[in-house]
Amino acid sequence: MNNTEWMRQRLLAGVHEKAPSPQELRHSEWCPEFIGLMLDRMIMGAFRYGSVHDIRPTQKNYAKYLDEALDRTIIADDDQILEPLVDAANMLMVAYMVGKRRGLKLGATDDGKHIGGDN
Repeated sequence: MNNTEWMRQRLLAGVHEKAPSPQELRHSEWCPEFIGLMLDRMIMGAFRYGSVHDIRPTQKNYAKYLDEALDRTIIADDDQILEPLVDAANMLMVAYMVGKRRGLKLGATDDGKHIGGDN
C-alpha cells in the first residue's frame, strides 16, 4: 500500500474526527526548539571549522557526512541522550547541501516507510 492509499484509508476510517488545520499541523509536526539548536550549532561550527560552503562537493565528502550522521544516531541511542540527534540532523543537512552542489536531484519517492501508522 503506498502513502496515498494509506492516508485515504485512515481518513475514510474516521481516524480524525475533523481534519487538522495547517496551523495545528505546524504545531504538532514541527519542533522549533530542535531547529534552533541546529542553527546555533551550525553558526558556532562556522566560526570553529569554516563555512559549509567551503566544503568541496565531492562524493567522498557527501559520504563522509552521511556516515557521520549515522554515527551520531548510534551514539544518541547507546547513551540515551538527545544532543547527538541535533548533530546528526546537521550532518544530514550538510550532506544535502554538498549533494545539491554536486548536482544530485531531490527525486522524491515513496519507499513505504513513514513516521506514524503501522509502518
